[in-house]
Amino acid sequence: MLQLQHMHPTHLERIEKYSPLSELNTQRFRCAEFDIIDWKTSYAMIGCSHVFGEANEIQDSIPYILTQLTDIYCANLGANGSSREVTFFNAMNVLQQTTVKKVIVIWTYPKRINVYTDDGYNTANKIIEQKATSIKQRSKLEDLQNRVIDTLYNSTHFSIITAQYIDILTRAFADRIIILDIRDLEQEFGGHINPAIKFDVAKDNKHYGPIWNRKVANKIKNIINDSN
Repeated sequence: MLQLQHMHPTHLERIEKYSPLSELNTQRFRCAEFDIIDWKTSYAMIGCSHVFGEANEIQDSIPYILTQLTDIYCANLGANGSSREVTFFNAMNVLQQTTVKKVIVIWTYPKRINVYTDDGYNTANKIIEQKATSIKQRSKLEDLQNRVIDTLYNSTHFSIITAQYIDILTRAFADRIIILDIRDLEQEFGGHINPAIKFDVAKDNKHYGPIWNRKVANKIKNIINDSN
């Protein structure tokens, strides 16, 4: 059975504030169980919480909207807090182990680093949140973490890694892979990178809302149509 890198249970509390956990499969993805998906007639979309659709109703998530626009099921393999590394691992596993029609990758922000455990990957922020004994201590630890990452890794480091991911994916699976970057989508449709363009937000006032998600889904639909 297909086994992907999945989010640690610590992420579930935040998810449950806005959507029922019953929407998740046994690997904590917001889609059907992998063994009942007809991969050869399906798409898969992989990314972070923006793909998952955090704080959005499931019907307002990008994969769900793409399913409606194309009449082809799109498995939502978005995973909250996931890094580009996790996205690459999961994209390779889906492409190698299934006959999926297309994998749509939406790269998350480059400096995100995950920590792997037997219960799933976690984020440094979540680990700090669990260990900190006060809000003040948490703030100090998060600041220290950010300074350490900025000291150890510059933008070139993450650019080289992403370029390697893209090279491997496109060389091996050129006809089955579509790759987008969340920062490019924010530039085009508004967001953290380009606040000059107005955009809607989800119920948590952090993630993008249904209108933004539909714009992205329409863009992906057009890319798919152009590639056929």
